[in-house]
Amino acid sequence: MNDHESIHSAGQSQAKPRTRAPAKAKITVRSSEAEPYDQSTSPALMEIRLNETFTGDPDGESAVRALQVLRDDRSASLVSVQRFRGKLGRRQGTFVLQGQEIVENGKIKATWFVVPDRAQVIFPGCAARAALRAILEKAPTERWIIGSINVAQQAWAAMSHSEASPRLPLRDRRRHMIKWTLQKAIDKFERDWKYDASYMRDIIDASPRAAWLFSRAAALGKFRRDLPIQAWYAAGVTAVRHEDCGPCTQLGVAMAERDGVNPAVLRAVLADNPDAMPPDVALVWKFTRATLAHDAAADEYREAIVKRWGRRALVSLAFTITASRIYPTVKYA
Repeated sequence: MNDHESIHSAGQSQAKPRTRAPAKAKITVRSSEAEPYDQSTSPALMEIRLNETFTGDPDGESAVRALQVLRDDRSASLVSVQRFRGKLGRRQGTFVLQGQEIVENGKIKATWFVVPDRAQVIFPGCAARAALRAILEKAPTERWIIGSINVAQQAWAAMSHSEASPRLPLRDRRRHMIKWTLQKAIDKFERDWKYDASYMRDIIDASPRAAWLFSRAAALGKFRRDLPIQAWYAAGVTAVRHEDCGPCTQLGVAMAERDGVNPAVLRAVLADNPDAMPPDVALVWKFTRATLAHDAAADEYREAIVKRWGRRALVSLAFTITASRIYPTVKYA
């Protein structure tokens, strides 16, 4: 349950456009859930639902629906709508908030506005608009702007997110929002791959920022340029096997199969049988093994790889070998 405190101020007259009449309301998030509705390809599409209760002024209820585009690097973009039903001052009625949010590099930025025709019809004599500017490093802050049509200037309100009443420190509120986003991403990953990522939940509980930084480091393994996909996956599977993590190897094989890698090639890689591999896969397999063993033979294979595919392919291999070893190493630690 999340409680938010807000202070709403409205202008009073044209003569004193900056005069404000403060009011307070507590907003309780009664429920929240996120469900995928299209995971056929990346990025995934998610539906997020919230139900909120407003106590004070305004006083009422609001149901929130958001559609989220969740990318592999944990960045996301959302569009949301919510309808408030209740009282604002002495007026009874409803208005609709529409929002657009972006989550990127550990920060969330968004803009909301009140759909104006509903606000003016249900709350006569009022114009309403709203803006949200939220940066996780500085704590999310929502600003509602509700003022007289004749004034419509400096009326504003700051509504800060928190986990429970009384309000928590900004650091705890920031941790809560980052943790929620990361946990939803882990939920999706586990459903997609039927993989136990409980060690990632442990990291999130210990430090959401550490979990976010880990996901950014592991994203190295997504870089592939000028290298055949079968050879690229052969390097990754070979590297993860080197760490002796069965579930990690199984996950790598499952990802390769979903991306269309020939099962016969995967069997040859798992059996360490280069004679059964296509020549390009065998070359990459030998290079990966030599690199992991710090064998000088890697120099010869590296030269052949650069000659065949170029330096970007070599970088792709270096990154996938490194990233494939990150997960089991952190898991065992």
